[in-house]
Amino acid sequence: MTTWSTACPDWEERLLSRRSLVPDLPLFRDEAARALRVFKRLRLPDIPGKPTMAQACGEWFFPIVEALFGSFDPATNRRMIQEYFLLIPKKNSKSSNGGVVMVVALIVNRRPEAEFVLVAPTKEIADITFRQASGSIRADDELAKLFHIQRHIKTITHKRTGATLKIKAADTDTITGGKQTGTMIDETHVFAAKSDAADIFVELRGALAARPDGFLFQTTTQSKEPPAGQFAAELTMARKVRDGKIALPLLPILYELPERLSKDNGWKDRTLWPCINPNLGRSVNLDFLDRELATAEESNDPKKLALLASQHFNVQVGTALAIDNWVGAQYW
Repeated sequence: MTTWSTACPDWEERLLSRRSLVPDLPLFRDEAARALRVFKRLRLPDIPGKPTMAQACGEWFFPIVEALFGSFDPATNRRMIQEYFLLIPKKNSKSSNGGVVMVVALIVNRRPEAEFVLVAPTKEIADITFRQASGSIRADDELAKLFHIQRHIKTITHKRTGATLKIKAADTDTITGGKQTGTMIDETHVFAAKSDAADIFVELRGALAARPDGFLFQTTTQSKEPPAGQFAAELTMARKVRDGKIALPLLPILYELPERLSKDNGWKDRTLWPCINPNLGRSVNLDFLDRELATAEESNDPKKLALLASQHFNVQVGTALAIDNWVGAQYW
């Protein structure tokens, strides 16, 4: 019997050796290869020369694409792994990759009239994400003919299948009551401040129950405050699955240092930075991180240091879970 365990007990060794955090999975190789081929062909519209994802994307992201689409069984129209949780520091092309992934979902989708939704934290981020997704389509003559782009309602429609991708802002749009085949949430931690966050996630998972081919893909940085509410619940569950404490059809990909290395300002060790910033040298600039750290230390403001640590190095603010009694917690 095929085992679809998504636990990654050797995640620390993988992280420190800069290997993929996606464990070995019995993927449907044709599905994985097809999706990765489409992903690599798509272009980044906001970079000079409009390079393909094969040229511009960090290789660390390719196994994630393969897992998302390669877990789909075409014989049964069932996705063996329906949920994905990516914790990644800022500037690691999270939003750009996410927009392209959802375009891939539109292309490889088999369900007629399927609905896909990408939820961004703000209207501004939603606009950026829509430009990324629609721009990657316009950069390819064949795809430009295949899709209908409606900028005013941030919707992209596949002309042959009728499948749609809608980009929504979490601060203005509701995602309840929908019939999504696939949903991507950018910055899950923003839901910690929403009183109805738990209800929203119940709705999202309810859509998966009716669509075995569906998926929920969360991408997020660490919270600027101690994890709370729905974000804390989602993060805790992802860690438990990663550590093998519970088995769920959820793939956790968590770019965070083990506590023994992050505590006592251990995260400042520059040799560790490439481990938790897999896009270092591409969208993440080492000199930028150096300057930000120097500025935060020079300010003598613990809040600035805590903000830098949480957003660019995924250090958890507060005493919960991975970072117990961290010095920055008292300032929040």
